[in-house]
Amino acid sequence: GVLKVCCGSDHTLAVAADRRLYAWGLNSDGQCGVGHQQDVYRPEAVAAFTGHGAGAPVAALAAGGRHSLVVTGESTKGAGTRGYVYSWGWNQDGQLGHGHHTSLSAPTILKSMAEPRKIMGLVAAGESHSGVIDAKCNVWTWGSGSYGRLGNGETIGAPTPRLVGGVLEDVKVVQLALGGWHSMALTSDMRVYAWGKGEATGLLREGDSTIVKEPRLVDLHNIVDPRLTDNGVAQIAAGTYHTILLMKNGDLYTFGLGSMGRLGNGDRTGKNSSRPQRVKHVVIQGQGRVPAGFRLLERFGDVAAAANSTANQGGQQTAAAAAPTQQGDAGRGQAKKGAEEEKSKADAAVRAGNPALSDNNFGYIQARLRKQARFATEAEIKRSEEDVVKRLHDSLKVLGDISQIEAPLTAMVSKFDSLFAKNLKYIKAGEPAESGSGSSISPNLARYQVLVSSIQQQVAYLVSLSLCLENEKEQATFYAATKSIFVELEDDRIQFLLAALLRLLVEKEIEQSKKLEDVLDEGKNPSNGRDRSSAFHLLKYFALHEKHMETIVNPLMDHRNPKGLMKSIDHLSLTQDAVWAVSFADFKKAPENSDKGFEFKELQSEFAQSTTRFIEFLKTDFVAAIKEFRLPPTVQKLLSHTFVTIKRRRFAVVVDGEVDQEVMCCEPIVKVLVLGILVPMLRNAKKFAGKMANFDGEFEKRLEGESSGVKFNIDQLANFLERMIADNFDSTTEGKLLKRTAKDVKNELIAFLIAQMHDATDDIQTSLLFSVLKSQYQIKTKSVQLRASVLMQLSNMFKKNMNKLSINDHDLVAEACRPIKAWTDEEIEQEEQRELYHTFMIDSRFLIKETRLSICPSSFCPVPPSLSTEMLSIKQQFGVLVRSFRPVEEHTRLLEECLVQVTCELKAETFDKLRKEFAEEIAEQIRPGRDIILANKLMQAQEKIQELKELDLREEELFESLEKVMANRKEYSAYLSQMYYGMRQVEAMKRRHEKDVQQALASYEAANRFQLTLQLPSPLIEAAKDLGVQLHLESAAERIQSREEFVRNANVWHHKNDPVMTYPMKKLLSRKVVVRFADADASKLDARELRVTFHLRGDGVDVSLLLKRHTTESVLQKFHIAEASLRNLQKSDEKATIGFPEETPVLVFSQTKLVEMLGEIAAN
Repeated sequence: GVLKVCCGSDHTLAVAADRRLYAWGLNSDGQCGVGHQQDVYRPEAVAAFTGHGAGAPVAALAAGGRHSLVVTGESTKGAGTRGYVYSWGWNQDGQLGHGHHTSLSAPTILKSMAEPRKIMGLVAAGESHSGVIDAKCNVWTWGSGSYGRLGNGETIGAPTPRLVGGVLEDVKVVQLALGGWHSMALTSDMRVYAWGKGEATGLLREGDSTIVKEPRLVDLHNIVDPRLTDNGVAQIAAGTYHTILLMKNGDLYTFGLGSMGRLGNGDRTGKNSSRPQRVKHVVIQGQGRVPAGFRLLERFGDVAAAANSTANQGGQQTAAAAAPTQQGDAGRGQAKKGAEEEKSKADAAVRAGNPALSDNNFGYIQARLRKQARFATEAEIKRSEEDVVKRLHDSLKVLGDISQIEAPLTAMVSKFDSLFAKNLKYIKAGEPAESGSGSSISPNLARYQVLVSSIQQQVAYLVSLSLCLENEKEQATFYAATKSIFVELEDDRIQFLLAALLRLLVEKEIEQSKKLEDVLDEGKNPSNGRDRSSAFHLLKYFALHEKHMETIVNPLMDHRNPKGLMKSIDHLSLTQDAVWAVSFADFKKAPENSDKGFEFKELQSEFAQSTTRFIEFLKTDFVAAIKEFRLPPTVQKLLSHTFVTIKRRRFAVVVDGEVDQEVMCCEPIVKVLVLGILVPMLRNAKKFAGKMANFDGEFEKRLEGESSGVKFNIDQLANFLERMIADNFDSTTEGKLLKRTAKDVKNELIAFLIAQMHDATDDIQTSLLFSVLKSQYQIKTKSVQLRASVLMQLSNMFKKNMNKLSINDHDLVAEACRPIKAWTDEEIEQEEQRELYHTFMIDSRFLIKETRLSICPSSFCPVPPSLSTEMLSIKQQFGVLVRSFRPVEEHTRLLEECLVQVTCELKAETFDKLRKEFAEEIAEQIRPGRDIILANKLMQAQEKIQELKELDLREEELFESLEKVMANRKEYSAYLSQMYYGMRQVEAMKRRHEKDVQQALASYEAANRFQLTLQLPSPLIEAAKDLGVQLHLESAAERIQSREEFVRNANVWHHKNDPVMTYPMKKLLSRKVVVRFADADASKLDARELRVTFHLRGDGVDVSLLLKRHTTESVLQKFHIAEASLRNLQKSDEKATIGFPEETPVLVFSQTKLVEMLGEIAAN
C-alpha cells in the first residue's frame, strides 16, 4: 500500500508500506531523484539517502515545480521529529538550499539544517522556492525571491535557508503552503498569513500588482466568526495562481486567478478574486467537523499538540461564552465584546500592514542586520573576492599548457593533412563547389580575416556601426553580417556574445530615445527607409532562432500540444465552425461567409456573435496558452535588462489616470513579445507549425489555400495583436468590445512578462567570460562564412566611419581596413551576382597563444588587450576581470557596528532615544549576576552613536544608506556565487578536454592507418563482389599500394618492361615536383622548351634533361638516382628538397613529390 503521496508539476512522489520512497514522471532535471535524468514511466525507488538521515523513514515529503523535498526521521509523541531535510532536482534558483545552483539527481542532505535541531515533519515546495517548519514553529524559506515570495523583505533569491521573521516570530506556524508567486502560512490559532504577489495572497484588491515582501495577516472576518467552535481554517493549499482554505466545518473557500475554472465558483468569464469565495458545489458530509481525510496532514509531536490544544481551548471558551448560562445577556455581551475586540485587532493589523517591522526604527534595522549576518559580512565578502581573483588568474595561467597537451594531436593532424593531400586525387568524387577563392577580395583575405574575427570577439564595433547606418542598404548589410557572424547559437560563446551585443545595442537605443514610444519601435523611418530599431530586429532574430524552437515555437505552434495555441484554434475552427475577425469588413471575407449570400443584417448578427466567441477565446485559451510556455533563460535576461534600463532612464510619460510605472516600462517589451515573436509565428504558421518545424503535414494542409478557415482565424488573431499594440480598433460596438478585451489581454501579457523577468538573473557578462574560457578547451576549429559582396560593403562602412568606430590608438580593425580599397557599387553588384562565399577561421582560442586577457569596459567582452579600450602595460598580464565590491561609507559602518554589537531588542526611533535605551540596558546589565560583557558592548555602541551624531546626519538617511549596503552585499554575494560556479565549469571542461584529446588521437590514428593503403574492410569488398560491383576505393587502393611499394619492395624494381615517362618542365613546375632548374648558361633556357625523362631500372632511376627546339632535341644533362637514395627520400620531411647531380645540381626536386610521381609511373 501507499502511506503518503504528493504531486509536483510533472512528477509524483510516494511513500510505500515498506517505508521506501518511490518516484515517477518527468525527470529532465533529476526531480525524481533516481540518479539519472531520463523520464520515469513507472514507480522507481529513489536513490539511497546518505548522511545523518540515512536509514530513517520518510516523515514528510513535498514536490515542487521541478524539485523535491523530504524530511527523514521518526516522530515521537510530544517530542517532535528529529529529522533531516533532503532535496534534489532543478536548482536554477537555489531552491534545493545547498548554497549553489547546480541541479541534483539524487537526494542530498541540507547541511545548514542538519545540526541537532528538531525538524517538524512539514516541508513545502513551490514552483521555484522551498520552505520548512522547525520544532519551534519557525518558518525557513529559500530559492527564488522574486515577488517577495521568501518573506524576508527582499526580492533577491536565497540559495540557503533563511528564517522568515516579522509577525511570524510571535506565532506558531503549523502549516506552510507555497504557490507559484506567493506563500501562505497557517498558525496554531487558525490565522492565515501570506506574502508574495497577486490576488492569490488574499491581501490585495483585484488587479493590484503590489508585491508583499513580508508576511501579513489575511483578513478573513467575512468568513470566520470567532464565536463559533466549528468556524476556523483547518488546512491551506496553494496552487500556482490560486489558494484554497478548508474550514473546520467542511466549507471550502478559494481566491486568486479565476481563469480556467481554478476557483471552482462556476464563473466562466475567468474573473479573478482577491477575497475568499465559498465553493458551493462541494458538500462534505459530517457532524460540523472536517472529516479525517480532510484534516491537517502530518501534524507531529508537541507542535501539533499545542496547535490542537489552542484550537480546542479557544473553541470551548467561545462556546461556553456563547451558550445560555446564569449570567444571561451579560455573559453573551462579554463574549460579543471579546469577539469584536479580536476582530478589530485583526482589522487593524491588516490595515496597518506590519507595524512591528516598520523601517523607521532601529529595531527593524537591527533585525535586518541579524539576517544579513547569515549570508555574509563585508570582511567575508572581501576575502571571497580575493579568492575568486586568485583562482581565476590561476585558471588563466594554466591555459598555456594546452599546446603541450595537444602537441601529439597536432602532429597527428599534420600527418593526416599530408596523406589526405596525396590521396585526394584518388578519392574525390568531383570538383569542389565554387568558393570565394576567385572573388575580387581574394588578395585581401588576410585583412578580412582580422576584420571578421575582431568584430565577433569585440561586439562594440557592431554596436557603434549600428549608430552610423545611413540607409536601408547599409542596415541590410549590418543585419546580414551580424546574423552570419553569430549564426552558431548552439555554441555558448556565440550565444552570449550575441546577447552582449543585444544588451549593449538596447542600452544605446534607450539612451538616445527621447520618448518611451521610440524604444524598440518596430516601424521604419520614412526619410531613409531603414528600421527605427536595429535592436528590435535582432531581438526578433535571436528569439525565433532554431535554437529556441523547442522552448518558444513548439509550445505555442505544435497543434499536437493540448495546451498549445494551434490546438485550440484548430479545435474551435473544425469542431465548432468558429470564425472571428477584428472588423466587419474582414468578417465578410471569411471563407465561410464569402459564398453563402447572407443578408447584410444577418451577417452583422453573425459578426456580433463571432466577436463574443473571439473575446472568450482571447481571455481563456489564448491567455492560458501564453502562460504555458516559458521564455529561454537568455531571452529572459535580455528582456529583464531592457526593463531595468528603461526604468533607470525615467522617461516622461503623460497618461490619463493612475498608471503603474512598472506597467508603463513594460510597453516596449510587450512589443517585442507580440510583434517580434507572436505575430511573426502566426503570419508564418506554415513555417512554424508545419513540416519545416518537424510536425506532421496534416495540420499544414489545413493552413493552405484561401478557403482555409483555420488559416483565416490565425491571420485575424495576428491582426488583433497588431491592433492591440497600435491601439487601433474601429468605433463600432464590436470594435469597442475588442478594444476593452485588448486592454485585458495586454495586462495578462505584462503580468506574464514581469513573472518571466523577475525569475531572471542578469548574469550575461559572467556567463560570457566563462564561455570564452571554456572555449579554450574546445578542439574543434570555429569558422564563419560570409558572402563576398557583404564583406565588400562591410569594409566600405568601416572605412567611412573608422574615426567613430576605433577602440584604441592601435586599432586592429582600422589597420586591417586601411589598405583595402573602397569598392564601387558596380564591383559590389558584380560580386552579388556571383554569390561567392568566404570561410574564415575564428581564433576563439586566443588565450593559448598569449595568456593576456582584459574585460573591455565599454562592451564587457573578454578580449585580448589589443581589442579592449582598457590598454594593459607590457608587464600587466590581466585587466580587471572581477567586479570589485564597494566598501561602505564611514557613517554607515559606524551604524552597523553600533547595532551589531548589542543583543537586546531595540525600539528607539532617534539617536537620543537610542542612547537612553542603551543607558537603561547598561544599568540593568551591570547589576550583580547579569551580563557584564553585554554592558561593555553597549558602552562601545554608545560611543559609536556619539560619533554618528557629530556627523549631523538624519536617522532616515542612515537607514536608507544601510538598506542599500545590505542589498549590495546580497547582490555581490550572488555575483561571487556565479563566479565560483563558472570556475567549476571551466575545471570540468579542462578534465573533459584531456579525454577529448585522447579520443581525437585515436580517431586520427585510425584515419591515418587507412590512408596509408586506402584498403577497404574485407566484408565490404566481398559484398561488392557478390553484387558484381567494383568499389571506387578498390582501384585507388591498388594504385596507392603500387606507389608505396615502389620504394618499399626491392622486387618491383625488376620490371619486365622498364617504365619510361617524359614530362614537360612546365608541368613538373606546376605540380611542384621540380622546385627550380639551372644551367651553365641559364639565360638560354626556357621552361617551355625543356623536357625531363624518367627511366625506371632495377637499380634506380635514370633522369635526362632534354632541350627541344623546333624539330631537334638534345640532351643537356643525364644523372642516375640510386635505389638507396630513393628509399631515403621516402622518409624525408614534407618540405625537404634535393638537387641532382649532387656535385653541381641542375634540377632541384621536392623529395616527397618526386617519390609520389615515380610511384605513379611504376603503377601505370
